[in-house]
Amino acid sequence: MDTADDVIDGICADVGGNCTLRAALMEAEADGSTIWNDINFSVTGTIIPTSHLPALTNDLVRINGGTLGNITVDGSSSPSG
Repeated sequence: MDTADDVIDGICADVGGNCTLRAALMEAEADGSTIWNDINFSVTGTIIPTSHLPALTNDLVRINGGTLGNITVDGSSSPSG
């Protein structure tokens, strides 16, 4: 599941307390930092968002697959437009 971050507060957590890709992107984008914001995965597999992920305008966001293996983000189920 990939749910929205309920509050942009510097903590990657949705309303259920889970740090999802969407919540991590929202926090990293809102950070406004001048240093790298790394999003590191501790899982493997495929993330399939069912809606558009937030746009990133912060050039200092890196998404890392981590040491456990590969992560794939599959946008084929996301609505067009």
